[in-house]
Amino acid sequence: MQDDLALDQIVDFPTRGDKTLDLVFVSNSSLIERCKPLPGLGDHDAILMDTLISPTRINPGRRKIFLWKRADNQAILTSLEDLKTSLVIDNDINQSWLEFKTHIINTLERHVPSKFSRRRQSQPWINTSVKRMIRRKHKAYTKARSSNSQKDWARYRHLKASSQREARRAHDTYVDEIFCGDINTKPKRFWSYLKGKHQDSSGVAPLKKSDGLLYSDTKSKAEILNTQFHSIYTREDTNNMPNKGTSPYPDMPSIRVSVKGVLTLLKNININKATGPDALPARLLHDYAEHLAPILTSIFQSSLDKGRIPEDWRQASIVPIFK
Repeated sequence: MQDDLALDQIVDFPTRGDKTLDLVFVSNSSLIERCKPLPGLGDHDAILMDTLISPTRINPGRRKIFLWKRADNQAILTSLEDLKTSLVIDNDINQSWLEFKTHIINTLERHVPSKFSRRRQSQPWINTSVKRMIRRKHKAYTKARSSNSQKDWARYRHLKASSQREARRAHDTYVDEIFCGDINTKPKRFWSYLKGKHQDSSGVAPLKKSDGLLYSDTKSKAEILNTQFHSIYTREDTNNMPNKGTSPYPDMPSIRVSVKGVLTLLKNININKATGPDALPARLLHDYAEHLAPILTSIFQSSLDKGRIPEDWRQASIVPIFK
């Protein structure tokens, strides 16, 4: 079969004792940079290969994280008071909203320190002690393969078992801390753990358009999904609406937005939720609700009275969830 398919077998070292039992067949050996053994989980060595092939991955963008503990609270309050007196809610509700949003974002940039997120370690329970034992295990494995001494192999097997026990113990402790804690009030570690179990970072696969071609760029895939979702809704013929006559019900009074109601909504915001497309952090809206509620009340009321909403409010972050 190897000859029929023109495959090359590239493992040239023993993988169990002095036998080569684990094989790797490739159709193009020029794409293999390195092939070497590593300590395995059982009595077979693992095979590590470095190739010139790399999958298409979508690296998550770096997020800006505000350091609220170091924020200049008094400067923020002064800036919000200035906004109350300077913001004019005029006929252009979109412009009024943009002025409000721009002032808030500038306040954040000036008075709240920030940093950019880093890619998280995939196994956060691997602490310093576990890393030290793993390094000792790898050194013992390299020495045992070089000397082929029974004493060195026995030491390697002992360190291998010890490192596995230490890693399992660290993992169990980490999971216990997550599930024994209050998941409702501190859900981030729980969801980070679940997200870490999902290793596929390739994103949405290429999608086929009506022209029969596959598209892999982000914008085209978003447009294809949007077209599909839009197509399932019924389009009513608004030109031939039936005349129901005069309504027997009284007209609904004008809706009045109260500062108290807006304040309650702001206070109920979950500060652990991610920032939306408007770039206004939930923490800011919650912590400074008393100062923001009167301003937002005026904006909401103006939007209702004019029957228009800012363009910003039409934006949404859509994430496809696979079934």
